[in-house]
Amino acid sequence: MKMLITREDIKSYKFLLQWLVIAILAGLVGSFSIHYFVVLYKYMIGFINSTQGIPLFLWPLLGAVLVGLVIYRIEPGAKGEGIPSYLLCLRRGNGILPPMETFYKFWAALITLGTLGNGGFLGPVGRVSAGIMSFLYRIIPKKIISKENLSLFPICGLAAAFGALIHTSVGGGIFAVEIIQKANMRYRQLFPAILASTASVYFSRQFGFEPILAFQTIHESFNIKIIFIIILLTFSAGILGKGFIILYSWISKLFHREVHLPTLGITIRAIIGSLIAFWIVYLINPNLIGTSEPIFKAIMAGDISILWGRIPVGVPLVFILLILIVIKALANCLTVGSGMSAGFAGPAILMGLLLGAVFAELFSIPAGTPEYYALLTAGFAGVFSSTMNTPIATGVIAIEMFGMFYSLPAALASVVGFQINRHNTLYDMVLDEDDDRE
Repeated sequence: MKMLITREDIKSYKFLLQWLVIAILAGLVGSFSIHYFVVLYKYMIGFINSTQGIPLFLWPLLGAVLVGLVIYRIEPGAKGEGIPSYLLCLRRGNGILPPMETFYKFWAALITLGTLGNGGFLGPVGRVSAGIMSFLYRIIPKKIISKENLSLFPICGLAAAFGALIHTSVGGGIFAVEIIQKANMRYRQLFPAILASTASVYFSRQFGFEPILAFQTIHESFNIKIIFIIILLTFSAGILGKGFIILYSWISKLFHREVHLPTLGITIRAIIGSLIAFWIVYLINPNLIGTSEPIFKAIMAGDISILWGRIPVGVPLVFILLILIVIKALANCLTVGSGMSAGFAGPAILMGLLLGAVFAELFSIPAGTPEYYALLTAGFAGVFSSTMNTPIATGVIAIEMFGMFYSLPAALASVVGFQINRHNTLYDMVLDEDDDRE
């Protein structure tokens, strides 16, 4: 009689048990990492807002000095966006992230964003969560977790951070795996990552941790007559994502061409990038400063009153939206390209939403309608997929955030955005630039 449970079954059950342990651990790490980072960030922003007598431009100056002169001198590996070092450890290394680099990365990102630096949370805090999980692997008895599961610790750490950040149970897990090597995703990495992101969303909701972005949409079908507008938007979003990558590459190389800047060190470069990023945003629309939360809320709600900022009210809304896209991309690239620690994901999402609003205005689609949210979905998915080169994750994330009624623009834009820019991954470009400077 054939055995009901074979050795292969036992091995699979053992792996499953270990995946569950890793996923639950990562869920706790990711949810608390995001929560306490955001709590400290909001405290810093609140403190800055309460000090009315201090000019705002002094805060990014102070942040650049602290990050460049103190943190980067102690730990140079803490600079930049965060995801590249995650990719490096999984593609070329053994899955181990240096614990001191993780520790200082947290503070570098907090100071950057908390002193009005322009960027998002995912890259740096996702790197911190992955680093904490990598550290935990070192202290967990190897009788509990086998060595071949080492890489799952940082993968689940990033997945959990993404899940906790915007409460995307499945998409966060797919993103953490797909971004490593989209052509070679494995179930042994994908399943634990999805479990980790799902666990982090569960824990976040149980502990009352709110997502950074919460999209309120109308759960109704959009009119299929706008499908040609959506198709045009998806191609435009893919091109915008490609332009974002080219802009970052150009700015990063400009800051690191020693022949042009022979006397500038890390700190001075960070000061220059931070101040330029601050002033171009402050002089156009102060609501774009930092993580640009007011602009996110305004676009989702269809509230155009704050979009003009310091620009004369007579300027058409389409031009205002296009200006905001350019300014946001430029400020984020200046911040990260000069060496400060901030993420690309948040700005990419915002640029996609703004582009969707551009098409809504061009084709007279009222804000707050299903058609309006369909365009926002397509804009978000197209730019994010083009920038990150994660089409499957992007499609799932867009559906989780906007709802099933918008699955068609989400899927369409994810695929088109990826195909337009599939050979120019943002993070691969960052890694290539780091190799060139070594």
